[in-house]
Amino acid sequence: MGNQVSFTPYEIKDCLMDVERTENLKAAIFATVKSGDVILEAGGGTGILSFFALQAGAKHAYIIELSPRFCDVIRDIAAMNGFEDKVTVICGDATYTDIPLRVDVYIAELLCTGLFNEPQIQAYNNLRRFTKSTTKYIPTSIESQIKFVEADTRKYGLRIDCDSYLAEDISHTDMTESQTYMTIKFDGKEIKELINYESAALLLQPGEVNAAVISTTAMLNKTIKAEKTKFLFNPELIFLDIYKIIDNTNNLYEPMDFQINYNCGCDTKDIDINVW
Repeated sequence: MGNQVSFTPYEIKDCLMDVERTENLKAAIFATVKSGDVILEAGGGTGILSFFALQAGAKHAYIIELSPRFCDVIRDIAAMNGFEDKVTVICGDATYTDIPLRVDVYIAELLCTGLFNEPQIQAYNNLRRFTKSTTKYIPTSIESQIKFVEADTRKYGLRIDCDSYLAEDISHTDMTESQTYMTIKFDGKEIKELINYESAALLLQPGEVNAAVISTTAMLNKTIKAEKTKFLFNPELIFLDIYKIIDNTNNLYEPMDFQINYNCGCDTKDIDINVW
């Protein structure tokens, strides 16, 4: 099972108030849900995505939420909007919870850059037992990219190069181009939790390869793409344990071998990235 991160009420509300993220998901839901559909949402937060599905004509929504506080919030919002008879709130962990029937649409926005921190894959692998061959998934697929950079190792007069940070907060220079290392499709089949990718990246300039930047996008349906917004999919800069010095221009445009290895849902401290 992946790392189960407990998100604060502030983060869940920030997620709700990320208008670009939420409007994209709403558009995908309205394009996917048909009248009479039964919905399953994993990691409901405020339940907003299930409420969109009910507005789109869904017959009933089963919402799994880990936080007792937000289970109450979901029930309150349902009552305020006349959906109390169309919502079943299951206060539990989506990675092992059962539901009593099979559903027409499965929604899970347990999305973080690189599929870090949240159990998107573990929840799907558990709950796909309650889908049909015709079940539709939101999102339909996720893709992540990696590039290597030379990043500032100091902040406020101190070394900080032992953790991960939002890439926009750390000054850095690209040392390689970006390449896709992970593509995941949600189609009812089991998905492996382990990401293990080995490849080579072409070096662009002299310098020190001391960090990797991970970015992620998702297809919410066939046409709507989720990219970086205020809250969602902010690129993550991860400092490497072992750096690679590029001090000779003769080495440029030659391949630098690398490997990235981690379990989906893990903390960024548990990601293994090696260059040689």
